[in-house]
Amino acid sequence: MKNIFKYIGIFSLMIFSFYYANNVATFMQSKTDLMKQIKDYNKEVKSVDAVIQDDYIIPGINGLIVNTKDSYSNMIKVGYFDEEYLSFDEIAPLISLQDNLDKIIKKGNSLKKSISIIIDNKSLLKYCIKNNIKANYLVNVNDLFDDQNVLLLNNEVKDFYRVEKYLNKKNANSNICVINSNNRKICESNGKYLVEPTYFINNSNMSSIITEIDSGDIIKIDNLSMTNFIILINKIKYRNLNISYLNDLISENYSSL
Repeated sequence: MKNIFKYIGIFSLMIFSFYYANNVATFMQSKTDLMKQIKDYNKEVKSVDAVIQDDYIIPGINGLIVNTKDSYSNMIKVGYFDEEYLSFDEIAPLISLQDNLDKIIKKGNSLKKSISIIIDNKSLLKYCIKNNIKANYLVNVNDLFDDQNVLLLNNEVKDFYRVEKYLNKKNANSNICVINSNNRKICESNGKYLVEPTYFINNSNMSSIITEIDSGDIIKIDNLSMTNFIILINKIKYRNLNISYLNDLISENYSSL
């Protein structure tokens, strides 16, 4: 009788071992198939090189490539291949803004379908904040404030480091200078992104420039009335162009598209 139970136990153990091994093999195969599906996914996005002409540069855009390890880690939790769980790494272009910080940015990349507006007028600033317009403001040492709806640009010369200290303390330093004949040297020596507006718009020239505005343009508002500023904003929106912060417009990150 003991031998019968012994044989039954051995037989049961064999069945269990076979069942376990079979399930492990199936599980391992599914893991292998999942990784193969991820590796076979070939939706790579090519990077776009920055364009350099003389002293000027138009930023490029990073490419994307699948991160198989992170994608696998995401999908093994759900047990099947799903594009929504893919993880990507950004690949810098061969010609990049980051390698050419001595160049002047005259435009952002036109693929972004966006423009950027720079202002130094407090009334226009208040209008932008109230209407959720992504404004860039030339801050000075007598006009320091903290508002998360505005991108602050340090364009001081004499008080450059005082403003810099303030912006760093507020975690609001965009590292962008809108350059002029007075501040380029100090901006460049501090590793800033050097920006020169595509257009300077005022009450006299607005009607002629407004039809020329295109994706990627950087617009500096000079002595523009509130009425004309509102007309300008509406014209930009009518042309299906987004208004972006300057750091997003010049960024080469794919996520900024």
